[in-house]
Amino acid sequence: MCRPDIAPYKDEYVKAGTLTGDITNSNIPSTKRANGLTITIELLQDSTGSRTISWGNGWVHSTIPSTKADARTILTFRASGGVIYEVAGVTGLA
Repeated sequence: MCRPDIAPYKDEYVKAGTLTGDITNSNIPSTKRANGLTITIELLQDSTGSRTISWGNGWVHSTIPSTKADARTILTFRASGGVIYEVAGVTGLA
């Protein structure tokens, strides 16, 4: 099972790899959530699909990653006031 702990502390692009099981996203410590911090996360479902991601309480998002087999989801977040907000999300890419 792929279970990356996504916890970068600077502007970063995180390719989480192929999801072969459900994952839980780590919280970034509040002291590391500098205003303007940008994080882009790419998720890819395996050939089975139906994998989910659980977000820590420091993340505010609206895009639900696709659970279709082999689907790709790309989410971009920006920190402001100690919270990490989703600013863009694309899901269901082949």
